[in-house]
Amino acid sequence: MAPKTQIISSIPQIRFAVAIVSLALWAGAAQAQDAKTSAAKILKSPEARTGLVVHLGCGDGALTAELANGGKNVVLGLSADAAQVEKVRGNIQAKGIYGTVSVDCHPAAKIPLADNLANIVVADDYPALEKDGLKLEEVLRVLAPYGVAFLKGAKGKPEGMTVSQDGEWLKIVKPYPKEMDEWTQYFHDVSGMMMSKDQLVGPPESIRWITGGYWNGSMGDPVEIVSAGGRVFYANMTASKDQPSKGTPAAEAMLEARDAFNGLTLWTKKIMSADYRPAQPRVIAVGDKVYAPILESGECLGEIDAATGNLLKTYKFKSEDVKYVNGMFLADRGQQAWSAKTGEKLWELKIANPPKKDYRTMAQATHYHYFVSDENRIVYLSGSSLICYTLDKGERKWESPIQGKDEMLLYCGFGRVLTEEQETAPGKKYAPVPSVLRAYNAEDGKSLWKYELAHVVEKSRVRVFQAKADEIWCHTLRTVDGQPRPVPMFICLDAKTGQEKKAVPTSITNRRCHPHRATSRYLFGGDGAMFSLSDGKTLLGSQRESSPSALRGACQFGYIPANGLLYQDLNKCLCFNSLRGSAAFAPAQTPATADKENGKRLEKGPAFAEAIQKPAGDGRDWPTLRHDIRRSAISDAAISASPAPAWKAELPDKASSPVVAAGKVFVAVKDRHAVYALNAADGKTAWSYTTGGRVDSPPTYSEGRVLFGSSDGWVYCLTAADGKLIWRFRAAPSDRRIMVRGQVESSWPVHGAVLVENGVAYVSAGRHTAADGGIYLYALDAKTGNAAWENKALSEVNAINDIFLAEGEELYLDQLDIDKKTGKFLKKSQEEHVQTKALWGGALGMLNEEILEPPYSGQSGGRKHWRYIGYDGHLLAMEGDRIFGAVYESTAYGQDHTWRYGYRGWGKGEEGKLTLKGNKIFGVTKAGNWTQDFPGDAKFRVKAVICAGDKIFAAVAPDKNDSKKGEIWIYNAADGKPLGQIKLDAAPAFDGLAAVDGALIVSTDNKSVICLKGAAK
Repeated sequence: MAPKTQIISSIPQIRFAVAIVSLALWAGAAQAQDAKTSAAKILKSPEARTGLVVHLGCGDGALTAELANGGKNVVLGLSADAAQVEKVRGNIQAKGIYGTVSVDCHPAAKIPLADNLANIVVADDYPALEKDGLKLEEVLRVLAPYGVAFLKGAKGKPEGMTVSQDGEWLKIVKPYPKEMDEWTQYFHDVSGMMMSKDQLVGPPESIRWITGGYWNGSMGDPVEIVSAGGRVFYANMTASKDQPSKGTPAAEAMLEARDAFNGLTLWTKKIMSADYRPAQPRVIAVGDKVYAPILESGECLGEIDAATGNLLKTYKFKSEDVKYVNGMFLADRGQQAWSAKTGEKLWELKIANPPKKDYRTMAQATHYHYFVSDENRIVYLSGSSLICYTLDKGERKWESPIQGKDEMLLYCGFGRVLTEEQETAPGKKYAPVPSVLRAYNAEDGKSLWKYELAHVVEKSRVRVFQAKADEIWCHTLRTVDGQPRPVPMFICLDAKTGQEKKAVPTSITNRRCHPHRATSRYLFGGDGAMFSLSDGKTLLGSQRESSPSALRGACQFGYIPANGLLYQDLNKCLCFNSLRGSAAFAPAQTPATADKENGKRLEKGPAFAEAIQKPAGDGRDWPTLRHDIRRSAISDAAISASPAPAWKAELPDKASSPVVAAGKVFVAVKDRHAVYALNAADGKTAWSYTTGGRVDSPPTYSEGRVLFGSSDGWVYCLTAADGKLIWRFRAAPSDRRIMVRGQVESSWPVHGAVLVENGVAYVSAGRHTAADGGIYLYALDAKTGNAAWENKALSEVNAINDIFLAEGEELYLDQLDIDKKTGKFLKKSQEEHVQTKALWGGALGMLNEEILEPPYSGQSGGRKHWRYIGYDGHLLAMEGDRIFGAVYESTAYGQDHTWRYGYRGWGKGEEGKLTLKGNKIFGVTKAGNWTQDFPGDAKFRVKAVICAGDKIFAAVAPDKNDSKKGEIWIYNAADGKPLGQIKLDAAPAFDGLAAVDGALIVSTDNKSVICLKGAAK
C-alpha cells in the first residue's frame, strides 16, 4: 500500500506544480504581449524615426528585442543588474539578433552614450530609474535632435521640448537647436561663400560616428555631401574595377541617406552617373525632401522622400548645376527659375556673354560662379557688366560695368557683390600672381572699393568669407621677407572701405585638393585645421603640411560643417594616417575622467581566486594572432602536403583568425560580441563568452588564461578551460559609446588580439592619436589585471590604433615606437622607424580586410600593402630574413613591383632583391628568392599566407568572393615548388589560417571553422 499512498499523496503536488508552470507560461506570454504592444505604440508614433534605440532598465529584454523592429533599428539595452544582463544576452542570442541588439551593465544615473546620438530613448519604469539617480537632463543629453523619449511614469515638462502625455507614457520630442545649421547644397546656399551659420561646429577632436567602407575607388572619384532635416546624404561614385580613362563616364553613382547624428544608413539609391563631378552640384536637401537625378528621373531632377528614398515626382529640367533658394530651383546657369512645390517654370532669362571659363573644373567651380544671389536678388556676370534681377520675378533691377579685366563673381552678401580679378601665373612653382578684390553695392551696382592682394599662388586661389557686416576675411599666400616660400595668411578687410585691418599668419595652406568651407565662427582648411575668427588662432594646425588631425576630407570635395558636426567621406589619400570611412566629428566633449585607481577600473570575476588549470604547453601551438608577438605567421609545426577535413564547426556568425592552444581552438565571432572555445579534437563548442561590443580578433592564450579586448572598451581575462571571468579592466578612460558601422561601440575600443609576453599583457584603447584624447596604452599583469604602467599617445604622430607587436625591447603600434619596460615613446626619425625589423600593417592596420579590395585595379597604387623593412605585399609572413606573401598586378607604382625603397620612400629598403610583375606568391629566403604565378586563368584574392615548418599555405577565394568556394595552395618554402591544392566549400576568412603539428585550422566567411589533418611527410 505504501507505493499507492505515495502516488495518491503526490497528486496535489503535481497539480500545484503544473499550475505554477502554467502560471509562469501565462505570465511569460502576457509579458511578451505587453512588450509587443508597447513596442508598437512607440515605433508607430509619428515622431519616432528609424535608427538607434536606447532601452533604459531593460528588464527581461522582451521589449528590448521588440524595439529592433525586425532589424530596422539598432538597440542598446541597459541594466544595473549584472546577472540580469547575462540572462538577457542569452535570450537575445537565442533569437539570432545579438549585435544589432546588445545589452550592457551600467548604473542608471549615467547613460554611456555621446551627446545627441539616440533617435529613441525608452524607459518603461522611469520612477525606478529616477530613484537610482537618473535625471531627465541626462536622457535629453543623449537624445538626438528630432529624437523622441518615451518615459513611462515620468512627470514634468522640460523647457524647450515638445511634451505630450499618452496614458502612463510621457513623450518628449527634442527640437533642432537654433545654434545648429544645415548644409543643404554644395555651396551651402546661393551666396557663393560656402559658409554656414552653425555655432556649435568646432575643432574635430571627438568622433561621433563612423560608417561605410575605408577607401573610395580613386582620388578622382567625386563625392558630394549635403544635410537637412536631421539626415545627411552622400553622393559617391563607385569606380569600375578597371578605372575608366579620362573623359569616360564612371561606373555608377550612389545616393545614400544616413541619420545625421549617428550615421545609421536609412536607404541607398542609384543616381545618374554620366560625367558626374562635384563641380556640377546636383544633390539638394530641403526639410524632408532630397533632390537628385536618380535613375527613375533620367537626367532631370527628381524629388525623393528623405525618410524612405521613394521617388515622389520628377521635374522637367535637367539637374546639372541646379541650386535652390526661397522655394525655387535655379537651373541652366541660373537663367531659369522653377517652383519646387508645383514644378512650374516661374521665369526665364537669357544672359548674354556669360563667362567663358569652364566652371566644371574643380579649381574654378569652387571659387567662381555664373551667378550669385541673396534672398532678394540674383546677380550675373554678362560680358563686361554685372546685371541684377529680382529673385522672385526675374525682373531687371540694375546693370553696372565691371571695373577690372576678367573679373569673376565671388559672392553676394551683406549688401555687397564681391569679385576677384587675377592674372595668369607665369608658370613657376611659387611665382607671385597679382590679384584684386572689388566690392559693388548690391542695391544699385555702384563700385565701392578695390583691394590689391600682395601676392598669391595661382594653384592656391583666394578664399573670401564674410561672417558679419563689418569684416571680410581672405585666405591667401603672401610673400614675406626672409621666407623662401609664400606664407599662408588670413587677411581681415574693413567691409565698408576695403582697407586691410590685419594680417594673421597661419599654418593652414590651400594645398589640399578640395575647397575651404566656413562657419560664422571658423574658417576651415585641409585635414580639419581651423582658423578662429574670434581670436585669430589656428587650431589643430602645425608648420607641417599635414595637420595633426584624425579628419581628412574626401578627395576633390573635402568636408562640410553642419548639425554641430564635421562630416567627412571616403578618400584615398595617404598624406597621413587619418581615420578611414564616412564619419562625423564633434568638438571635444566633457574631458574623459579617467579613474586612476585600479579598484574603479579593475573588476574581479568569479574565477579570480580559483586555481587556474595550466595544461602542458606545446611549443608548436599557435597561441596568439599570427602565432607570436612579432605577428610573424611562421611556425615550426609539421603538416602534411595533403591534409584532409577532420571536422567542421558551425558558429552563429563569421569567425576571426583562429588561435590554437591547450587542446582548444579559440576564435572571436566579431559582430556577435563573443569569443568561442572549440575542442581541438572534434570542433565541439566548449564554451563561449559575450562582451558589450564587437571582438575584432582572437584572444591570446597564456598559462591557462585567454585574454582579449572588446570594442566596449574593456580587456577581459578568462579561464581557458571553461571560460569563467577572472578579471576585466576598463582600458577606456571613461564609458562613452558612439555608433560604428551599425553597432554601438566605445569611443576607445580595444582590439581583441592582446599581446602577452612574460606574464605582461600590452593593450591599447582608442581609434586615433588625434581623436578623443588619443590612444591609451597599458601594461597589465596577465594574472591580476593590475597596471604596471600606462601612457597616452597624442597627435605628435598621426597614428591609428592597431594591434601591438614586439621585437626585442620595443613595442610597435602603427608608427609608434614604445619602450616595453616603461611605456615611454622612443623618438625615432622616419628613416629609423621604417628600418626597424617590425611588420607594419599599412594605412588600414593589420586587421582590416580592405587591403584586398580591389586587388586588380591600378588605383590601389601600392597604398594598401603591409610592409616589412623594404618589402611590401599582402598578408606577409616574415621572420628574420625569410619573407613570404602575395602581390597583385598593378598594385605598385607602375607595372613592375620592384622593392627599392622603404615605406613611403624613407629609408634605403632592399634595392634590387626582387622584381615582380603580375599576380604572384613570393618567397625571400637565404637560399634564394622565388615566385609563383597564381594557378589557372582565374583571379583570386589571397586571404591568408602562413609558413608552417617547410611549407607555405595560402588560403584564397575566387575573385567574385563567392562565399561557397575556397582553396588552400601549398608550396615548398625553400624554392616555391607547388605541392598541392585543397578545395574548400567556403571562402577562407581574412588572415584565417593557423597551424599546429598535424593540423591546419581554417576560419571561413560562411560562419564555420574547419580542421584539416594529415600525417606529416
